[in-house]
Amino acid sequence: MRDSGSDASGAAAGPAGSRASGPLAGCRDRPERMLLLLTAALTVLLPAGPGAHRLTTRDAVRRAVAYVSSYDTQLARLVADEHYVQRSNDEARVLESQIAWVPAERLADVLAVRDVQNVDGRVVGRSRVADLLRAGPSTFALASEILRASAAFNLGTRSRNLNVPTFALVYLRGDRAGRLRWRSRARSDGRIRLTFEERDRPTIVRDNDGRPMRAQGEFWIEPASGRIERSAVTVSGTRESFDDAGHVVRRKLTYTLTVGFEPNDHLGLWLPVRMSEQYEQDTRQRAHSTNVVVTGEALYSNYRRFETEGRVIER
Repeated sequence: MRDSGSDASGAAAGPAGSRASGPLAGCRDRPERMLLLLTAALTVLLPAGPGAHRLTTRDAVRRAVAYVSSYDTQLARLVADEHYVQRSNDEARVLESQIAWVPAERLADVLAVRDVQNVDGRVVGRSRVADLLRAGPSTFALASEILRASAAFNLGTRSRNLNVPTFALVYLRGDRAGRLRWRSRARSDGRIRLTFEERDRPTIVRDNDGRPMRAQGEFWIEPASGRIERSAVTVSGTRESFDDAGHVVRRKLTYTLTVGFEPNDHLGLWLPVRMSEQYEQDTRQRAHSTNVVVTGEALYSNYRRFETEGRVIER
Protein backbone atom coordinates (compact mmCIF):
# COMPACT_ATOMS: atom_id res chain seq x y z
CA MET A 1 0.00 0.00 0.00
CA ARG A 2 1.28 3.49 -0.74
CA ASP A 3 1.87 5.49 2.45
CA SER A 4 -0.52 8.34 3.23
CA GLY A 5 0.62 11.43 5.10
CA SER A 6 -1.29 13.77 7.36
CA ASP A 7 -0.85 17.06 9.15
CA ALA A 8 -2.16 18.52 12.38
CA SER A 9 -1.40 21.89 13.93
CA GLY A 10 -0.89 20.85 17.53
CA ALA A 11 -2.34 17.87 19.31
CA ALA A 12 -5.84 19.30 19.29
CA ALA A 13 -6.07 20.26 15.64
CA GLY A 14 -8.76 18.71 13.52
CA PRO A 15 -10.76 19.10 10.33
CA ALA A 16 -12.53 22.20 11.60
CA GLY A 17 -9.25 24.12 11.61
CA SER A 18 -8.18 23.11 8.09
CA ARG A 19 -8.14 25.41 5.08
CA ALA A 20 -8.48 24.38 1.46
CA SER A 21 -5.30 24.86 -0.52
CA GLY A 22 -3.28 23.01 -3.15
CA PRO A 23 -5.34 20.01 -4.29
CA LEU A 24 -8.42 21.40 -2.52
CA ALA A 25 -8.48 24.56 -4.60
CA GLY A 26 -11.46 24.61 -6.94
CA CYS A 27 -13.55 22.32 -4.73
CA ARG A 28 -15.66 25.03 -3.14
CA ASP A 29 -18.65 24.15 -5.27
CA ARG A 30 -18.36 20.50 -4.29
CA PRO A 31 -18.59 20.42 -0.46
CA GLU A 32 -18.96 16.65 -0.28
CA ARG A 33 -15.74 16.20 -2.29
CA MET A 34 -13.95 18.73 -0.08
CA LEU A 35 -15.08 16.88 3.06
CA LEU A 36 -13.78 13.61 1.62
CA LEU A 37 -10.39 15.13 0.81
CA LEU A 38 -10.07 16.80 4.20
CA THR A 39 -10.85 13.54 5.96
CA ALA A 40 -8.24 11.72 3.90
CA ALA A 41 -5.65 14.44 4.60
CA LEU A 42 -6.02 14.00 8.36
CA THR A 43 -5.91 10.21 8.40
CA VAL A 44 -3.03 7.75 8.45
CA LEU A 45 -3.88 4.60 6.54
CA LEU A 46 -2.41 1.59 8.30
CA PRO A 47 -1.62 -1.65 6.46
CA ALA A 48 -4.49 -4.05 6.16
CA GLY A 49 -4.53 -6.90 8.66
CA PRO A 50 -6.39 -8.28 11.67
CA GLY A 51 -5.84 -5.08 13.68
CA ALA A 52 -6.05 -2.61 10.81
CA HIS A 53 -7.70 0.71 11.56
CA ARG A 54 -7.55 4.37 10.62
CA LEU A 55 -5.72 6.74 12.95
CA THR A 56 -5.67 10.53 12.69
CA THR A 57 -2.55 12.52 13.48
CA ARG A 58 -4.35 14.01 16.46
CA ASP A 59 -5.14 10.55 17.86
CA ALA A 60 -1.61 9.29 17.20
CA VAL A 61 -0.20 12.24 19.17
CA ARG A 62 -2.69 11.62 21.99
CA ARG A 63 -1.63 7.99 22.21
CA ALA A 64 2.06 8.94 22.29
CA VAL A 65 1.38 11.52 25.03
CA ALA A 66 -0.58 8.98 27.09
CA TYR A 67 2.17 6.40 26.60
CA VAL A 68 4.87 8.80 27.84
CA SER A 69 2.75 9.75 30.87
CA SER A 70 2.49 6.09 31.87
CA TYR A 71 6.09 5.37 30.83
CA ASP A 72 7.44 8.08 33.14
CA THR A 73 6.00 6.39 36.21
CA GLN A 74 7.89 3.22 35.28
CA LEU A 75 11.04 5.03 34.15
CA ALA A 76 11.48 6.86 37.46
CA ARG A 77 14.11 5.24 39.73
CA LEU A 78 15.66 3.14 36.98
CA VAL A 79 19.45 3.03 36.67
CA ALA A 80 21.55 1.98 33.64
CA ASP A 81 25.21 1.75 32.70
CA GLU A 82 26.37 3.97 29.86
CA HIS A 83 29.42 3.58 27.59
CA TYR A 84 29.77 6.88 25.75
CA VAL A 85 32.39 7.86 23.14
CA GLN A 86 32.68 11.49 22.01
CA ARG A 87 34.81 12.68 19.09
CA SER A 88 35.87 16.12 17.87
CA ASN A 89 38.41 16.50 15.06
CA ASP A 90 41.36 14.32 16.13
CA GLU A 91 40.30 14.08 19.78
CA ALA A 92 38.26 11.30 21.36
CA ARG A 93 36.97 10.74 24.88
CA VAL A 94 35.41 7.70 26.52
CA LEU A 95 33.01 8.21 29.42
CA GLU A 96 31.78 5.38 31.64
CA SER A 97 28.77 6.51 33.64
CA GLN A 98 25.58 5.57 35.37
CA ILE A 99 22.31 7.12 34.21
CA ALA A 100 19.53 7.50 36.78
CA TRP A 101 15.98 8.66 36.07
CA VAL A 102 14.44 10.82 38.79
CA PRO A 103 11.12 12.70 38.99
CA ALA A 104 11.41 16.49 38.83
CA GLU A 105 8.00 17.79 39.84
CA ARG A 106 8.92 21.46 39.37
CA LEU A 107 9.62 20.71 35.68
CA ALA A 108 6.76 18.23 35.16
CA ASP A 109 9.49 15.94 33.91
CA VAL A 110 11.49 12.81 34.64
CA LEU A 111 15.15 13.77 34.47
CA ALA A 112 17.85 11.50 33.11
CA VAL A 113 20.93 12.31 35.18
CA ARG A 114 24.40 11.23 34.03
CA ASP A 115 26.88 10.51 36.82
CA VAL A 116 30.31 10.17 35.20
CA GLN A 117 32.66 7.86 37.07
CA ASN A 118 35.43 7.07 34.60
CA VAL A 119 37.01 9.18 31.81
CA ASP A 120 39.48 7.53 29.43
CA GLY A 121 40.18 4.82 31.97
CA ARG A 122 40.70 7.25 34.86
CA VAL A 123 38.40 7.21 37.89
CA VAL A 124 36.97 10.70 38.43
CA GLY A 125 34.65 10.17 41.39
CA ARG A 126 32.43 7.87 43.38
CA SER A 127 28.90 7.07 42.33
CA ARG A 128 26.29 9.49 43.67
CA VAL A 129 23.32 7.69 42.13
CA ALA A 130 22.16 6.18 45.44
CA ASP A 131 22.40 9.62 47.11
CA LEU A 132 20.36 11.12 44.28
CA LEU A 133 17.61 8.54 44.45
CA ARG A 134 17.33 8.96 48.24
CA ALA A 135 17.45 12.76 48.11
CA GLY A 136 13.72 13.43 48.57
CA PRO A 137 12.93 17.18 48.53
CA SER A 138 16.52 18.05 47.54
CA THR A 139 16.46 15.81 44.46
CA PHE A 140 16.36 18.66 41.93
CA ALA A 141 19.27 20.55 43.52
CA LEU A 142 21.45 17.43 43.66
CA ALA A 143 20.47 16.40 40.12
CA SER A 144 21.47 19.85 38.85
CA GLU A 145 24.80 19.61 40.64
CA ILE A 146 25.56 16.17 39.18
CA LEU A 147 24.53 17.29 35.69
CA ARG A 148 26.84 20.32 35.84
CA ALA A 149 29.74 18.21 37.07
CA SER A 150 29.22 15.58 34.36
CA ALA A 151 28.83 18.16 31.56
CA ALA A 152 32.34 19.38 32.36
CA PHE A 153 33.68 16.19 30.77
CA ASN A 154 32.02 16.88 27.40
CA LEU A 155 34.12 17.63 24.36
CA GLY A 156 33.15 20.95 22.84
CA THR A 157 30.87 23.11 24.93
CA ARG A 158 30.95 22.17 28.60
CA SER A 159 27.41 23.39 29.23
CA ARG A 160 25.75 20.87 26.91
CA ASN A 161 23.21 18.86 28.96
CA LEU A 162 20.71 17.67 26.34
CA ASN A 163 22.78 14.57 25.59
CA VAL A 164 20.71 12.06 27.53
CA PRO A 165 18.69 9.27 25.88
CA THR A 166 15.19 10.32 26.95
CA PHE A 167 15.54 14.05 26.30
CA ALA A 168 13.18 14.02 23.29
CA LEU A 169 10.29 12.78 25.44
CA VAL A 170 10.05 16.28 26.94
CA TYR A 171 8.09 17.29 23.81
CA LEU A 172 5.37 14.75 24.67
CA ARG A 173 4.98 15.65 28.35
CA GLY A 174 2.17 17.69 29.84
CA ASP A 175 0.59 20.20 27.46
CA ARG A 176 3.77 20.71 25.42
CA ALA A 177 2.57 18.59 22.52
CA GLY A 178 -0.24 21.09 21.93
CA ARG A 179 2.35 23.80 21.20
CA LEU A 180 3.89 21.86 18.33
CA ARG A 181 2.93 21.36 14.69
CA TRP A 182 2.55 17.64 14.01
CA ARG A 183 2.51 15.52 10.86
CA SER A 184 2.25 11.76 10.55
CA ARG A 185 2.95 9.05 8.03
CA ALA A 186 2.41 5.31 8.17
CA ARG A 187 5.55 3.26 7.62
CA SER A 188 5.61 0.01 5.68
CA ASP A 189 6.48 -1.88 8.89
CA GLY A 190 3.19 -0.77 10.51
CA ARG A 191 4.68 1.91 12.75
CA ILE A 192 3.73 5.57 12.51
CA ARG A 193 6.30 8.29 11.99
CA LEU A 194 5.24 11.41 13.88
CA THR A 195 7.17 14.56 13.03
CA PHE A 196 6.96 17.85 14.89
CA GLU A 197 8.07 21.47 14.70
CA GLU A 198 8.22 23.88 17.61
CA ARG A 199 6.32 27.06 16.86
CA ASP A 200 5.78 29.09 20.02
CA ARG A 201 7.97 30.89 22.51
CA PRO A 202 9.35 30.36 25.02
CA THR A 203 11.08 27.38 23.46
CA ILE A 204 11.90 24.40 25.65
CA VAL A 205 15.63 24.75 24.88
CA ARG A 206 17.52 28.03 25.12
CA ASP A 207 21.19 28.87 24.65
CA ASN A 208 23.49 30.13 27.41
CA ASP A 209 22.25 33.69 26.87
CA GLY A 210 18.59 32.69 27.07
CA ARG A 211 17.93 32.96 23.36
CA PRO A 212 15.40 30.50 21.88
CA MET A 213 16.53 27.34 20.10
CA ARG A 214 13.68 25.88 18.08
CA ALA A 215 13.21 22.15 17.82
CA GLN A 216 12.03 19.78 15.15
CA GLY A 217 12.08 16.02 15.28
CA GLU A 218 10.29 12.73 14.97
CA PHE A 219 9.05 9.73 16.90
CA TRP A 220 8.40 6.25 15.54
CA ILE A 221 5.46 4.85 17.46
CA GLU A 222 3.53 1.61 17.62
CA PRO A 223 0.02 2.75 16.64
CA ALA A 224 -2.12 0.72 19.04
CA SER A 225 -0.27 1.72 22.23
CA GLY A 226 1.61 4.88 21.24
CA ARG A 227 4.85 3.19 22.33
CA ILE A 228 8.01 5.11 21.38
CA GLU A 229 10.49 2.95 19.46
CA ARG A 230 12.75 5.66 18.03
CA SER A 231 13.22 9.36 18.68
CA ALA A 232 15.18 12.07 16.90
CA VAL A 233 15.29 15.78 17.71
CA THR A 234 17.26 18.72 16.33
CA VAL A 235 17.47 22.07 18.11
CA SER A 236 19.05 25.07 16.44
CA GLY A 237 19.48 28.77 16.96
CA THR A 238 21.50 31.76 15.80
CA ARG A 239 22.92 34.59 17.83
CA GLU A 240 24.79 37.73 16.87
CA SER A 241 27.23 39.76 18.93
CA PHE A 242 30.02 42.27 18.34
CA ASP A 243 33.75 41.87 18.75
CA ASP A 244 36.01 44.52 20.29
CA ALA A 245 36.32 46.27 16.91
CA GLY A 246 32.56 46.46 16.49
CA HIS A 247 32.32 43.77 13.84
CA VAL A 248 29.37 41.41 13.83
CA VAL A 249 30.06 37.86 15.03
CA ARG A 250 27.37 35.37 13.95
CA ARG A 251 27.14 31.97 15.62
CA LYS A 252 24.82 29.17 14.60
CA LEU A 253 24.33 26.24 16.96
CA THR A 254 22.76 22.95 15.83
CA TYR A 255 22.35 19.88 17.98
CA THR A 256 20.86 16.54 16.85
CA LEU A 257 20.11 13.56 19.08
CA THR A 258 18.83 10.17 17.85
CA VAL A 259 17.87 7.28 20.13
CA GLY A 260 16.79 3.69 19.50
CA PHE A 261 14.60 1.80 21.99
CA GLU A 262 14.30 -1.97 22.39
CA PRO A 263 12.30 -4.24 24.71
CA ASN A 264 13.81 -5.20 28.07
CA ASP A 265 12.22 -8.50 29.04
CA HIS A 266 13.22 -8.31 32.71
CA LEU A 267 11.59 -4.94 33.31
CA GLY A 268 8.81 -5.24 30.73
CA LEU A 269 9.66 -1.88 29.14
CA TRP A 270 11.06 -0.53 25.88
CA LEU A 271 14.25 1.23 26.97
CA PRO A 272 17.02 3.21 25.24
CA VAL A 273 19.81 0.98 23.98
CA ARG A 274 21.83 3.38 21.78
CA MET A 275 22.16 7.11 21.30
CA SER A 276 23.96 9.15 18.66
CA GLU A 277 24.52 12.90 18.72
CA GLN A 278 26.04 15.69 16.69
CA TYR A 279 26.78 19.16 18.04
CA GLU A 280 27.89 21.84 15.58
CA GLN A 281 28.84 25.46 16.16
CA ASP A 282 29.50 27.58 13.08
CA THR A 283 31.05 30.99 13.77
CA ARG A 284 31.43 33.69 11.12
CA GLN A 285 33.29 36.93 11.65
CA ARG A 286 33.90 39.16 8.62
CA ALA A 287 35.94 37.00 6.19
CA HIS A 288 36.77 34.35 8.79
CA SER A 289 34.80 31.32 9.83
CA THR A 290 35.33 28.42 12.22
CA ASN A 291 33.38 25.23 12.59
CA VAL A 292 33.35 22.95 15.63
CA VAL A 293 31.71 19.54 15.32
CA VAL A 294 31.36 17.02 18.14
CA THR A 295 29.83 13.59 17.59
CA GLY A 296 28.93 10.98 20.15
CA GLU A 297 27.78 7.37 20.36
CA ALA A 298 26.45 5.81 23.56
CA LEU A 299 25.29 2.30 24.50
CA TYR A 300 23.07 1.42 27.47
CA SER A 301 23.00 -1.83 29.44
CA ASN A 302 22.42 -3.42 32.85
CA TYR A 303 19.11 -1.72 33.57
CA ARG A 304 17.95 -2.14 37.16
CA ARG A 305 15.48 -0.58 39.56
CA PHE A 306 16.46 1.31 42.68
CA GLU A 307 14.33 0.06 45.57
CA THR A 308 13.00 2.35 48.30
CA GLU A 309 15.16 0.79 51.00
CA GLY A 310 18.22 1.89 49.06
CA ARG A 311 19.17 -1.31 47.26
CA VAL A 312 19.73 -1.46 43.50
CA ILE A 313 18.23 -4.68 42.17
CA GLU A 314 20.53 -5.96 39.44
CA ARG A 315 18.98 -7.20 36.20
